Amino acid sequence: MKTTTIIKYNFHPTLITNSVLLMKKVKTSCIIVLLCLFQNLVFSQSEKMSLDEATKYALENTNATKISLLNIKDADLAITQGKAQLLPQITASSSYNFFLLTPKSVLPDFVSPAVYGVLNQEGIKDGNGNVIKARAAGAGTEASFVLKNQFALGATVSQLLYSASYKVGLKAIDVTRQLALDQLSSKNAEIRNQVVDAYLPALIITEAAKTLDKNITNLESSLKDAKATYKAGFIEQLDVDRLDLSLGNLKTDRENLDRQKVQVVNALKLTIGYPIEKNLEPTDDINSLMPHATDSELNGAIDFKNRAEYNVFSTQEKLAMLQIDLNRSAYKPTVAGYVSFTENLNSNNYFTQTVYNQPQSVLGLTANVTLWDGYATRSKIERASLALKQLQYGKSDLERAITLQVINARVGYTNAQRRLDNQQKSLTLAERIYDTTQKKYKNGIGSSLEVATAERDLYAAQQNVRQAQSDIITAYKSIQKALGTN
Repeated sequence: MKTTTIIKYNFHPTLITNSVLLMKKVKTSCIIVLLCLFQNLVFSQSEKMSLDEATKYALENTNATKISLLNIKDADLAITQGKAQLLPQITASSSYNFFLLTPKSVLPDFVSPAVYGVLNQEGIKDGNGNVIKARAAGAGTEASFVLKNQFALGATVSQLLYSASYKVGLKAIDVTRQLALDQLSSKNAEIRNQVVDAYLPALIITEAAKTLDKNITNLESSLKDAKATYKAGFIEQLDVDRLDLSLGNLKTDRENLDRQKVQVVNALKLTIGYPIEKNLEPTDDINSLMPHATDSELNGAIDFKNRAEYNVFSTQEKLAMLQIDLNRSAYKPTVAGYVSFTENLNSNNYFTQTVYNQPQSVLGLTANVTLWDGYATRSKIERASLALKQLQYGKSDLERAITLQVINARVGYTNAQRRLDNQQKSLTLAERIYDTTQKKYKNGIGSSLEVATAERDLYAAQQNVRQAQSDIITAYKSIQKALGTN
């Protein structure tokens, strides 16, 4: 016979409650961990940007560009506001007055002298048979011509017919918008130059890191071979130590580059308006940015109008001329026409007494002209002329400065190109010496000191080439900046 044993478990209510709470805490902790992992995954992803992409990003996201765009929008609104004055201006008005004490006027007694004088002249007698005597004017009589309640409702339409200053003002508004566009172009050129200055150091460090990684790989291979050769008894421990020391120095340099890259990339983020907390990786290859200046860039004529700053001066010059015209227009008349209609409703009580309707309409024309203002307008004209001369002098100085910039940039590019050619030749020679020294050392006819010396010369030549490449890119950008073609 089979016996079945039934085991009963009695759970305390507190134990069950604690278990449920523990499960909820575990669930909440898992969610937090997953969210943190997701956040780290998002922020660990690097957005890659070429120089053109970084420049485009900066032009769309920097506050300086946004402010310039707001200035253009403000100029557009100013144009709309100015042109609105050419349209008819319609206004409506209403008023209500209740007189607590109605104003009164004193009427002279012009009735008594007139009436009694006529009676006297005609010989009219009174009841006693006496001729009525003429009388002098008596005391005045108070009378009110105003009702207690007054309500008026009116409308006026006015139209500007002629204003010389207004026409000049409209032209000035259009030129002001052009000035905002020129300032935006100047700001964009400045931003592009800033992006180049911030992008190149990050790119140079990236390229240097690639070269160091290659050198470290090669040196690790050489150190591995050296250790095997040392175990075989063909070289000394000193040779191994020298390679090990060189490898340690390269790895230290590599770590320093990583820290430097963080700094320069953060500077690039700040320049282009990119979030500092997000990762950014320059993607351009330095060889792809190597410039090839054309003959016109090195020897062509200078077109000052390609420079945004020059156009800003030219537009400011136009504004100064318009300011002179605006001050002169103060001597010319301003003519405007208007028509108005007013409805007047007067009564002592609108509900129980007669309401008197007294409409009126007016058609009018106004003309204003300044006859004498104590030489104020003439002083304004002279001051505006002085401001124009100052702008013209500044424009002339800018032309000279641009010319000097172009000359210096062209010389700098030529020097950078020659320096790059020389450094590339030096790098080729250093690579050949290094390869030869390595072969001699492996064949037992060279020393580790020769290898170390050739190695240092190779690393120095690599660094010099990278610097020369950076210099020629910077020099070419300087030519574009000076010519206004960037």
